[in-house]
Amino acid sequence: MNLRAAAGSRTLRELGTLTGVDHTALSRILDGHVWPDGYTIARLEVRLGTSLWPPFEE
Repeated sequence: MNLRAAAGSRTLRELGTLTGVDHTALSRILDGHVWPDGYTIARLEVRLGTSLWPPFEE
């Protein structure tokens, strides 16, 4: 997942405000403590304007 790269220089609070995902949840995702669900990934992708999950390749 490319969330760290998509976040750029934003703080977790700024990223949370932008995406609507709580900054503590973002911290836990970035630290590898939890895996985000599909809804959270989709929300982050839409709000950040980038794909975070690699495309499926057969």
